[in-house]
Formats: sequence, structure tokens, C-alpha cells
Amino acid sequence: GPFSPPPQVQGGGGSGSGIVNPGFRLPPGYSYPSAGGSSSSSSSAGSAGDGDGGQHDGTSSGGVYGASSTTSVTGEDTEHLTTGWWFVCVVLTTIGLYIGIGCVYNMRTRHVSGMDAFPHLSFWREVPALVRDGCYVSQSICNRILAMMWCKRMQYQEVS
Repeated sequence: GPFSPPPQVQGGGGSGSGIVNPGFRLPPGYSYPSAGGSSSSSSSAGSAGDGDGGQHDGTSSGGVYGASSTTSVTGEDTEHLTTGWWFVCVVLTTIGLYIGIGCVYNMRTRHVSGMDAFPHLSFWREVPALVRDGCYVSQSICNRILAMMWCKRMQYQEVS
């Protein structure tokens, strides 16, 4: 199957006798899912949804390997998104709502269409120039700070 274990991996139950990566070790109690992807695995791993401490058989969450409703091998709870992913989702949703609602509002109130309906279009057209100006200012400030530091290092002190 598409999620069968790589051949000849130590601890993976491969059919070969050699070892592809001698430094690779599976975590204790973890084994690859069976090649058929069925939930009745002959290994001692158990199913992913039975609270077995992160052992997967590749059949949870509609058969998507690695997407389980329990803890992963590293101990993370894979059912819930991390704080970083929540932040990304909120930012992308907010941007989508801003553009969508702004376009609808401009089309209905200002009776414009196409790119003219994009909210605050004149501001967004100025953003590249504003970013460039900000980079120039930041670079000049950093250059001044570095020049002051360099001048202090070049001053000699009398040796007594």
C-alpha cells in the first residue's frame, strides 16, 4: 500500500534482513502500520484511538496516516492545533474577511467593480514604497550605531 513501511528498516518489520540506517531506532512500543492499512494489525501496536500512548496503525481519521485523535510518538496531542497554527488560522481568516467584506461593501456603496472594489486600494499600492523607505531608515540607523561602536573601539588609551 502507499503507507507501507520502508523495506529493511530496523524494528519496522521489513522483509529484508539488512538495515538501511543503523542509527535509526523506532521509539519503544511503536511499529509501522501493516501494509494493507487495516485496523486489525497483527502487531502489538493497537489502534490509534484507544489511548495507547501514541501508537499508530495508520487508519484513524479516515485512513490518513499520521493524523490521529490521540497523542503522537513525541507525546503531542495531535487532535488540537498548537498556538502557532491557531494564530496562522486567525490571521488568514481575518485577512479573508477584510478583503471579502471590503469588496462587497465597496461594490454596493460605491458601485465599483474589479480591482477598484478592493478595500483601501490606494494604501495597498503605496505599501511597497513605504516598506522600502522603512528599510532605508533602518539601515541608516544601524550604520550610525555600528560607526559609533567602531569609533569607540579605535580610540587608544594610554598605557601607564
